[in-house]
Amino acid sequence: MIWYMNAEELMAIAEKRLCYLAADETRKVVKMMCCLVIDKLPEFKGLFAAHCAKYGDCDEMKPCETGRRLQGGNNSCD
Repeated sequence: MIWYMNAEELMAIAEKRLCYLAADETRKVVKMMCCLVIDKLPEFKGLFAAHCAKYGDCDEMKPCETGRRLQGGNNSCD
């Protein structure tokens, strides 16, 4: 598969698809894509991360354990 995108688009994809709520297979593929970019362009190191790791909060309705901790233990769907 060939997938054309710019760095901003890859960063947006990484924010959602590196999340622990994403499927394992999805996280693995996106992580590989990010690693390939970093291998060729090391200045991107640290820019590809899940939303919670990048911004220190979680905007998911049903967050994972990390997201619940970042939200102060609150889960709006409980």
